[in-house]
Amino acid sequence: MVEDTILTGFNATHTSEPDRVILITGGTSGIGLHLALALAHQNARLILVGHRPEHAQQAMRRIDREVPQAAVDLQMADLSRLDDVRSLAEDIRARYGQLDALINNSGGIYLRRGETADGFERTFALNHLSPFLLTHELLPLLRRSTPSRIVITASEAHRGAKLHLDDLQLRRGYNVWTAYAQSKLANVMFTYELARRLAGEPISVNCFHPGLVRTNLAKNNPVIRPFMSLGFWLLGRDPAEAARQALPLIVSDRFQEQSGSYVIDGKPVRSSTISYDETAAHRLWAVSQQLTGNDDDWGFDTG
Repeated sequence: MVEDTILTGFNATHTSEPDRVILITGGTSGIGLHLALALAHQNARLILVGHRPEHAQQAMRRIDREVPQAAVDLQMADLSRLDDVRSLAEDIRARYGQLDALINNSGGIYLRRGETADGFERTFALNHLSPFLLTHELLPLLRRSTPSRIVITASEAHRGAKLHLDDLQLRRGYNVWTAYAQSKLANVMFTYELARRLAGEPISVNCFHPGLVRTNLAKNNPVIRPFMSLGFWLLGRDPAEAARQALPLIVSDRFQEQSGSYVIDGKPVRSSTISYDETAAHRLWAVSQQLTGNDDDWGFDTG
């Protein structure tokens, strides 16, 4: 099986023309890059979204070296800016007739509270509003390509988190961990709510916890980055291993049929109790629509 080949290594044979189009945000470093390498070996056409030119250049050189035949489209965007998200999606819709999988992987963590160009708290904007809006903008293309998949990088950090519906921007009492954990809880709740709304359509929606990974997650925080980097180095898994844990959600037949799951090491597990609160999920959805300026019904079948 394809899944078995991928999970045992990144050395599958690349043959014929690319047959699947897969978009990966945060695809030029860390988990996203290793996912790209694995999927390139599996004959996927990749759309990699990056933000830092130096990471993008390094990623392209590595992919070209390891998978010379890879079909890769590099897109640069600041996903914390909603206009960039819309422009990215518009370009993808114009250039591609299909999108078989959307991997919402990009994320960040910030020591001090800051706001994006749109006036939103940075963690919430990048980790939740960005994938919410990008999914909305690319859903027509995913529908055209069914069966298709949506995968979201979540985290065990969501456990114990609270959804501050009266202050999602954390203008009162900002804390780096509170902000990050809330955004990861939003990821899980968005996964479940989107899966419920897509019920009956051949589009699966799942999220996963990659584990503690040696990545550049705290690259924007020079104060905490040395401490996080040391902890990640001592305790974290290699990004390639984290990518292997995510691959079943993208390639396994099981996760085409199974939707609305929180997955750790390839197995669905129960997430936090609050993540199943459908009333809170509905409120989060409504607020997210308002903040991103999307007041349509996403084309869901409400009959």
